[in-house]
Amino acid sequence: MTGKKFQFRLEAVLKLRRLEAERARVRLADALRQVVGSRQALAAAEQELNALLTRAATGNGVHDLRRFSDMRSNAIDRVEQARKLVAELEAGELAARHELAARMRDQQALEDLRERQHEQFLDGVRKRDQETLDELGVIGFGRRPAPNLLPCE
Repeated sequence: MTGKKFQFRLEAVLKLRRLEAERARVRLADALRQVVGSRQALAAAEQELNALLTRAATGNGVHDLRRFSDMRSNAIDRVEQARKLVAELEAGELAARHELAARMRDQQALEDLRERQHEQFLDGVRKRDQETLDELGVIGFGRRPAPNLLPCE
Protein backbone atom coordinates (compact mmCIF):
# COMPACT_ATOMS: atom_id res chain seq x y z
CA MET A 1 0.00 0.00 0.00
CA THR A 2 1.50 3.24 -1.09
CA GLY A 3 0.15 6.70 -0.62
CA LYS A 4 -1.07 8.55 2.41
CA LYS A 5 -1.93 7.00 5.75
CA PHE A 6 -5.40 6.81 7.23
CA GLN A 7 -6.26 9.79 9.38
CA PHE A 8 -9.49 10.07 11.37
CA ARG A 9 -10.37 13.74 11.55
CA LEU A 10 -12.32 13.33 14.77
CA GLU A 11 -9.50 11.53 16.60
CA ALA A 12 -9.22 14.32 19.18
CA VAL A 13 -12.96 14.11 19.84
CA LEU A 14 -12.72 10.33 20.16
CA LYS A 15 -9.90 10.68 22.70
CA LEU A 16 -12.02 13.17 24.63
CA ARG A 17 -14.98 10.75 24.59
CA ARG A 18 -12.73 7.96 25.88
CA LEU A 19 -11.50 10.23 28.66
CA GLU A 20 -15.06 11.21 29.58
CA ALA A 21 -16.09 7.56 29.68
CA GLU A 22 -13.16 6.73 31.94
CA ARG A 23 -14.08 9.58 34.28
CA ALA A 24 -17.67 8.34 34.34
CA ARG A 25 -16.37 4.87 35.27
CA VAL A 26 -14.40 6.38 38.14
CA ARG A 27 -17.47 8.33 39.34
CA LEU A 28 -19.56 5.16 39.21
CA ALA A 29 -16.95 3.21 41.17
CA ASP A 30 -16.86 6.00 43.77
CA ALA A 31 -20.67 6.03 43.97
CA LEU A 32 -20.72 2.25 44.43
CA ARG A 33 -18.11 2.49 47.17
CA GLN A 34 -20.17 5.14 48.97
CA VAL A 35 -23.35 3.07 48.67
CA VAL A 36 -21.62 0.01 50.14
CA GLY A 37 -20.24 2.09 53.00
CA SER A 38 -23.61 3.68 53.75
CA ARG A 39 -25.33 0.27 53.68
CA GLN A 40 -22.78 -1.00 56.19
CA ALA A 41 -23.44 2.05 58.39
CA LEU A 42 -27.19 1.40 58.11
CA ALA A 43 -26.72 -2.24 59.08
CA ALA A 44 -24.62 -1.18 62.09
CA ALA A 45 -27.25 1.37 63.18
CA GLU A 46 -30.04 -1.21 62.82
CA GLN A 47 -28.00 -3.74 64.76
CA GLU A 48 -27.43 -1.20 67.53
CA LEU A 49 -31.18 -0.41 67.69
CA ASN A 50 -32.07 -4.10 67.74
CA ALA A 51 -29.57 -4.76 70.53
CA LEU A 52 -31.03 -1.88 72.53
CA LEU A 53 -34.59 -3.14 72.02
CA THR A 54 -33.53 -6.68 72.92
CA ARG A 55 -31.99 -5.46 76.17
CA ALA A 56 -35.19 -3.57 76.94
CA ALA A 57 -37.36 -6.61 76.20
CA THR A 58 -35.36 -8.79 78.54
CA GLY A 59 -35.24 -6.07 81.18
CA ASN A 60 -31.50 -6.34 81.14
CA GLY A 61 -29.62 -3.07 81.56
CA VAL A 62 -32.64 -0.73 81.63
CA HIS A 63 -32.60 1.09 84.96
CA ASP A 64 -33.39 4.64 83.92
CA LEU A 65 -36.36 4.94 81.55
CA ARG A 66 -35.52 8.50 80.53
CA ARG A 67 -31.99 7.49 79.57
CA PHE A 68 -33.32 4.42 77.73
CA SER A 69 -35.86 6.57 75.88
CA ASP A 70 -33.14 9.00 74.79
CA MET A 71 -30.91 6.16 73.64
CA ARG A 72 -33.80 4.59 71.71
CA SER A 73 -34.69 7.92 70.06
CA ASN A 74 -31.07 8.52 69.09
CA ALA A 75 -30.76 5.01 67.66
CA ILE A 76 -33.97 5.42 65.65
CA ASP A 77 -32.75 8.80 64.36
CA ARG A 78 -29.43 7.27 63.29
CA VAL A 79 -31.24 4.47 61.45
CA GLU A 80 -33.51 6.95 59.64
CA GLN A 81 -30.58 9.18 58.69
CA ALA A 82 -28.68 6.16 57.43
CA ARG A 83 -31.70 5.07 55.35
CA LYS A 84 -32.01 8.55 53.83
CA LEU A 85 -28.29 8.60 53.05
CA VAL A 86 -28.50 5.16 51.43
CA ALA A 87 -31.44 6.32 49.29
CA GLU A 88 -29.60 9.47 48.22
CA LEU A 89 -26.42 7.58 47.39
CA GLU A 90 -28.35 4.93 45.47
CA ALA A 91 -29.95 7.72 43.42
CA GLY A 92 -26.45 9.10 42.80
CA GLU A 93 -25.28 5.65 41.76
CA LEU A 94 -28.17 5.35 39.31
CA ALA A 95 -27.32 8.77 37.87
CA ALA A 96 -23.68 7.71 37.52
CA ARG A 97 -24.77 4.54 35.71
CA HIS A 98 -26.89 6.56 33.30
CA GLU A 99 -24.04 8.99 32.71
CA LEU A 100 -21.63 6.13 32.02
CA ALA A 101 -24.09 4.54 29.59
CA ALA A 102 -24.46 7.84 27.71
CA ARG A 103 -20.69 8.35 27.57
CA MET A 104 -20.18 4.80 26.32
CA ARG A 105 -22.83 5.32 23.61
CA ASP A 106 -21.10 8.51 22.46
CA GLN A 107 -17.72 6.79 22.40
CA GLN A 108 -19.09 3.76 20.57
CA ALA A 109 -20.77 5.95 17.94
CA LEU A 110 -17.45 7.68 17.20
CA GLU A 111 -15.56 4.39 17.13
CA ASP A 112 -18.13 2.98 14.69
CA LEU A 113 -17.73 6.07 12.51
CA ARG A 114 -13.95 5.70 12.65
CA GLU A 115 -14.22 2.05 11.65
CA ARG A 116 -16.50 2.86 8.69
CA GLN A 117 -14.17 5.59 7.50
CA HIS A 118 -11.18 3.26 7.86
CA GLU A 119 -12.97 0.61 5.77
CA GLN A 120 -13.77 3.23 3.11
CA PHE A 121 -10.12 4.29 3.12
CA LEU A 122 -8.98 0.67 2.73
CA ASP A 123 -11.48 0.13 -0.09
CA GLY A 124 -10.03 3.15 -1.89
CA VAL A 125 -6.49 1.88 -1.38
CA ARG A 126 -7.42 -1.58 -2.67
CA LYS A 127 -9.14 0.00 -5.68
CA ARG A 128 -6.06 2.11 -6.51
CA ASP A 129 -3.79 -0.90 -6.06
CA GLN A 130 -5.98 -2.97 -8.38
CA GLU A 131 -6.01 -0.15 -10.97
CA THR A 132 -2.21 -0.04 -10.81
CA LEU A 133 -1.95 -3.80 -11.25
CA ASP A 134 -4.38 -3.69 -14.17
CA GLU A 135 -2.35 -0.93 -15.84
CA LEU A 136 0.88 -2.88 -15.36
CA GLY A 137 -0.79 -5.93 -16.86
CA VAL A 138 -1.93 -3.96 -19.91
CA ILE A 139 1.54 -2.47 -20.37
CA GLY A 140 3.13 -5.90 -20.07
CA PHE A 141 0.69 -7.39 -22.57
CA GLY A 142 1.41 -4.60 -25.06
CA ARG A 143 5.17 -5.25 -24.92
CA ARG A 144 4.92 -8.93 -25.75
CA PRO A 145 5.57 -9.83 -29.34
CA ALA A 146 2.48 -10.68 -31.29
CA PRO A 147 2.03 -14.35 -31.99
CA ASN A 148 2.46 -15.44 -35.58
CA LEU A 149 -1.05 -16.12 -36.78
CA LEU A 150 -0.16 -16.85 -40.41
CA PRO A 151 0.13 -20.49 -41.29
CA CYS A 152 3.58 -21.63 -42.14
CA GLU A 153 4.03 -22.96 -45.66
